Amino acid sequence: MTISITEVRTRPDLKKWVAFPLALYHGDPNFIPQLTRDELDFFSPEKNPAFKIADTKLLLASRDGNVVGRVCGIIHSLEAQKLGYRRGRFGWFECVDDGQVAAALLGYLEGWFAREGCHEMTGPHGFSDLDPEGMLVEGFEALPTVAGSYNKPYYRNLVEGFGFEKQVDYIEQRVEVPDEPPALFKMMEKKARPAAEAEGYRPVTDLTKKGLQGYWGPLWEVLEAAFEPLYGVTPLTAEQKAYYSKKYFGY
Repeated sequence: MTISITEVRTRPDLKKWVAFPLALYHGDPNFIPQLTRDELDFFSPEKNPAFKIADTKLLLASRDGNVVGRVCGIIHSLEAQKLGYRRGRFGWFECVDDGQVAAALLGYLEGWFAREGCHEMTGPHGFSDLDPEGMLVEGFEALPTVAGSYNKPYYRNLVEGFGFEKQVDYIEQRVEVPDEPPALFKMMEKKARPAAEAEGYRPVTDLTKKGLQGYWGPLWEVLEAAFEPLYGVTPLTAEQKAYYSKKYFGY
C-alpha cells in the first residue's frame, strides 16, 4: 500500500497533525495528551516566535486515506551560528509500528536537510531545550515528567532501522519531596542565609504570577548558563523568552 507524505500547509492539516497522537495512544494509561488549543497555537507561525529563526516543515504520513505518522523538521538559524554549520533537527515524531512509514517521514526530512546544506540530522528535538526532546528507551511503566517525552517502545527500532545511532543519554530521576525539610537542610539554610543576605540575596517568597514577573530576566540568565553545555541547546531570542515565560508562568 502506498505511503504518501504531505507538508502541512492548511489549518485542517494542522488539526490532523495535532490530533494524530490522540488516536495512536488511545487507551495508554501513561500517555498524557496536550491541550489541542495549546498545540495549535504552538505550531502556528503567527503565534510562536520560534518560527522567525527556524525553517520548519510539519509532515503527515498517510496510507489509504488514514494518518499513520507525523514529524516536524527544523533548521535552526541560531543553532547554525553557534555550531558553525547547519544541523537538521527532527521532533514530535509519532508513527505506527511500521518501518516503511518511519523511513518515508525521516527520509523526506533527510532529503530536505541535504538540499539545504545541513551536515547532520539529529533528534528528537524541539525548537529549544524547553520543548520535548529525546526518545524514551526504558521506563515505559512510569508517567512522564511535566517537560518530558513519552513514546511507544518500538520507536527505538524504527529510528535505528533508519540508520540513527545514540548520541547522548538523558536520565530522568523521580525525587520525593518531604512535607518537612530534613534537619541537615535546615542547618545549611540557617548558616547560608546571613552570608547570602550580606551579598544582597533574598529568598523569593511571592510565587504568584505577579510576584514572579520581576524575576524573569535573572531566571533566564541562570537557565541559559546552566543549559548551555547540554547537547542540542539553542540560544533563545527575547521574543522566545517572553513566549515561554507566559507559557510556563502565565497561569
